[in-house]
Amino acid sequence: RKFDAMAAARSLVGWRGVAYKVALDQMLLMPPLTVAFFMGMGMMEAKTMAESYARLETCFVPCVGAAVLFWVPTHIITFSSVPVAWRITWVSTAAVSWTVFMSYMNASEQRRELEEASGRRQQTGAGSVEPEAR
Repeated sequence: RKFDAMAAARSLVGWRGVAYKVALDQMLLMPPLTVAFFMGMGMMEAKTMAESYARLETCFVPCVGAAVLFWVPTHIITFSSVPVAWRITWVSTAAVSWTVFMSYMNASEQRRELEEASGRRQQTGAGSVEPEAR
């Protein structure tokens, strides 16, 4: 409703109003929420701030690209067709799908980090067990 009021205050109606609201969502909400997601996941995984930030750096651009592809059409529907009374239900349903994708991205990066760390241990011999002399 806040975006509706902002568009109305600028006399933006119809498709111009829809475009304005979608742009507001993508510019004001998506970037900080993406940062919060990856930093929050890092905290829940007991990562340091530096480790969490490193994951954010790796995942941010691909996630932003995917967010535009997912949320722009979703919000075009939201702001052009979904009655105000149903918007929370509609966007919440879409957000579940988006959260699944974000979790997949996070897990993929976590798996890559583990494989990379495992490869470093094998190269240095750390963690390997020497066979006992008989």
